[in-house]
This record gives sequence, structure tokens and C-alpha cells, in this order.
Amino acid sequence: TGIWQKVFLSATGPVVVKDPLVTTDLPLPKIDSADVAVQTTVENITDQPQKGVLKGSIEGIAFEQPVELAAHSTQVVSFDSKNTPALHMQQPRLWWPNGYGPQNLYKLHLSFEMDGTSSDAQDVSFGVRKITYSVPDSENLTISVNGVRVFIRGGNWGLDEAMKRIPRERLDAEIRMHQLANLNLIRNWVGQSTGEDFYELCDKYGILLWDEFFQPNPSDGPNPADIPTYMANVRDKILRFRNHPSIAVWCARNEGYPPKEIDDELRKLMAELEPTRLYQPSST
Repeated sequence: TGIWQKVFLSATGPVVVKDPLVTTDLPLPKIDSADVAVQTTVENITDQPQKGVLKGSIEGIAFEQPVELAAHSTQVVSFDSKNTPALHMQQPRLWWPNGYGPQNLYKLHLSFEMDGTSSDAQDVSFGVRKITYSVPDSENLTISVNGVRVFIRGGNWGLDEAMKRIPRERLDAEIRMHQLANLNLIRNWVGQSTGEDFYELCDKYGILLWDEFFQPNPSDGPNPADIPTYMANVRDKILRFRNHPSIAVWCARNEGYPPKEIDDELRKLMAELEPTRLYQPSST
């Protein structure tokens, strides 16, 4: 264990913008419009009340909301097409899996403005797409993207590099090879690939992700004993990566089911943090 990802020292003003979430919905079978929803947490890190304006933009779309925060308090601020009509997008550029269409991406910029200056800002890359998991004529898990059934082709990705020091150029080549081989899914087996580059490149090349929460086959490893730390890891992973359009499924355990107390906690976490994706307790 130790430091293995990039380390940053950053400074902000009194109010911090945290944990942005972008979700998109399509009126399937039509794909000529999309409803975008944006949610983020703002936190006052000072001993005094603070007020300002949370501003957001997606290309030519702009929206804002005034916010007042008590000392050391947080508030969740949400925008959607009901309270912000501009977030009902016409003719959106959709994100598709490899072989089904282009991998279009949008950029969201969020900032908290106080007296004409920015206290903190976040930039989020996202794709407009809708994933569904069932069809009327089958009981099987069937992944459809933007209303089109996807013939899943892919397999396990065990670990991108054992020492966690794979250069982006090599990772780019490896994931691009998946694209060239007409594959469209990587299973992030036991969640062992955890770098931002991995997710960005799957977005870029249209490789869907079946992503997992660190529980091996019951015969290969014990159940997590420190459940609060385990759940903190899962929470951090979801918050860090949930805006990537490539992630299709969150799975708890490889070749087995998580203990009930962990499964119960994971289902609560999904209800809190993941409004659109499928939670699959077991890879079987």
C-alpha cells in the first residue's frame, strides 16, 4: 500500500464544490432529445456563514442558483429540465459503445462565485446516453444502449499493471486494441484497475465497463472484516468515477454473493449515489 496515484495540493475559497453528478435520460425509442440532470454538493469550510451563486455551463447552456450556507454546513444543489428548461437538449450528440456509433462527450463546468470571484470550480466530462438492462422477450440480463441491444463482446481485465505504474500511452494502446478487435466490454475484475486513465480511455474508445467492488471468489479470499472501511472505499470509487459513460454495471463479488450485511449496505449506497446503473451482487 502507499501513494500510487497523482497527489495534488490545492487551494480554494470559503466554499468548495464536491461530488458532481451528471445523469442523462432519453425518451426511448426516440433519441432526438435528452434530459440532463446536474447535482453537486457545496460545502462551507469556514466558521462564518457564506453566500454566493453556484453556476454551471454545458457548451451553450448556462444555469445558476444562489446558495446560502451556515458555518461548516453542506448543501446539495440540483438542476434538471423541470427547473432549468435549457437542460432539455434537442438533437444531443450521443455516446455509443464501440461499433454502434461515435463516442461523443460533453463537458460540464461548475463554479461557486462569491463577490465576482470563483471560490472553487469543477470540470466534468460526461456522455449523453441511456443504458437499460432488460427486454420484454427475455429473463436474461440484456444491455441496451440508447434503445439498441448490444451484443456484448469482451472479457476479464485482471490488472492493468502489477506495480500500478502503467504509462497512459501503453494503456491507450491496449484499450485501443480492444476497439480494433471489435470488442465492446471490459470486466474490471475485482475492481483492480483504478486509475483515471483507464476510465477515460474506455470512454474514448467505446468500451463498456462491468466494474467490481473488491470482493474475490469466496474460496480465494475472506470476506471484508472492517465493513466501515470497505464501504468507505466503495463510496469513494463511485463518487470518483460515476460520471464516466462507459460504466454499465456495478458488481459486488466475483463468483459468489457478498455477505448479507455488505449487500444491504451496498444497496443503500446505490440508492443514494447511483440513480441509473444496475447493481449486480454477483458475477455469476
